[in-house]
Amino acid sequence: MKIYRVGPGDVLDVNLGDSSPDSAEFTVTSKGLLDHPKLTEPLQISGLTVDEIATKFERALRQRTPNSNITPAISVHEYVSHAIIVSGLVKEPGTKIIRREAIPLSVVVADAQSLPEAERATIVRSESNQTFTIDLSQPSELTLLVRPGDVITIQPHPKEFFYVSGEVKDPGEKAFRRGMTLTQAIIVAGGLSKKSKEVRLARDDGRGYLVVTRYRLPEIEKGKLQDPIILPGDRITVMH
Repeated sequence: MKIYRVGPGDVLDVNLGDSSPDSAEFTVTSKGLLDHPKLTEPLQISGLTVDEIATKFERALRQRTPNSNITPAISVHEYVSHAIIVSGLVKEPGTKIIRREAIPLSVVVADAQSLPEAERATIVRSESNQTFTIDLSQPSELTLLVRPGDVITIQPHPKEFFYVSGEVKDPGEKAFRRGMTLTQAIIVAGGLSKKSKEVRLARDDGRGYLVVTRYRLPEIEKGKLQDPIILPGDRITVMH
């Protein structure tokens, strides 16, 4: 269900009945107040839904005029308060207004029309000072909810590398590509310089320690062992 909580700058349509001359549009003040001539004092409405505002408005009217039979109908005429900023590799950068409390990142990216080279998004959330980095190629990550005040930057994927040493023709630092396998990495390094049978793959465990796994190349080539996917930062050593 779509939920929208009114904030400063939003323009509300306040309807007190077809015969009422006081039905009009009112802008929520910077302090989140609704100032209406039928009220004895402005109502604090920031953070409320239109239904909650209507209930609060009606209660205030009855406090002023106990016999009041006015039932307010309130809707948002112009959405202003829920802004996000989108920049980077998109055709339509700038400030965007969202009409609910949160929307999936996929909707934001589609609306801003990301460019072909866009591969990741960085979302800075001002309310909690959090930063999220999202891989745009992963549908599950695009479900992240974007909230008012978020700043979204669409970027290319940073350059990443893996490293190959040992019995290959062109050892050294190599550009990483997502989905690359161990045997493909060896090909990128020029292929085997000798008839090697074993490879050691060293990978950071996330705590600064290397975890080494050994692979038998003949078993991979014969389909007896899965050709493993490599990750950025992997160290591949082709043994004698």
